[in-house]
Amino acid sequence: MAKSPELIETMVAATGETKAAVSVALTRLRKSGLIPVGGRGPYSIDMDSEAAMRLLIALCAAVSLESDSPTRAVERFENLPSRPPKIFPESAGKRANSIVIGSGNIKEGHTLGDALKHIIDCARRSELFTYVDAATGKRQSASKQRDTRGFMSVQFMLPIPQVRIEHQFSAWLRKTWIYGHEAIGFERYNSACRAAGLGDRARLVTVSEATIEELGQMLAK
Repeated sequence: MAKSPELIETMVAATGETKAAVSVALTRLRKSGLIPVGGRGPYSIDMDSEAAMRLLIALCAAVSLESDSPTRAVERFENLPSRPPKIFPESAGKRANSIVIGSGNIKEGHTLGDALKHIIDCARRSELFTYVDAATGKRQSASKQRDTRGFMSVQFMLPIPQVRIEHQFSAWLRKTWIYGHEAIGFERYNSACRAAGLGDRARLVTVSEATIEELGQMLAK
């Protein structure tokens, strides 16, 4: 498995944050007991999908100028509950369960942390864009062509904690999961923030499947 220096370098390349900022975030999470500590030094511990998930949340969902913002971001976002997914087209029915976060491989009442760990592990196994054939029960590749296999995005919304994971499978099937204590549409998110006394500075941070794949590949080394 990869060590923390490899995790830091991957996050720097994926998020555009400075190495110093990523290192500080990792150190804060380690001091809070959210990332493993032990062995013969802080850089000797193997990093897993849970560590990668928490560092990703810390970098994407932290509130600027907040004390210990990496730890607080993880505390706010990791346990956000999943809401019933939206399927497009609706006529897809049960075939939508073949997408990576399907009923057969992650429980219905999962959290955001569960989902992020799962898709990072799928990327580690090169299964992020695979599906289970309904007729044969065998796992297959969605497409051999990288630009036609579909896409995935993870959208962090602040200051009211909400996350959307959207996964387009192949050229025709898309599924969206919303994580949060209530589902707030983009069109009314700002007004919901104002109503809660959180001002009018909503923030949207989006990462693509490229980041998820880089994290998975880093863990596979």
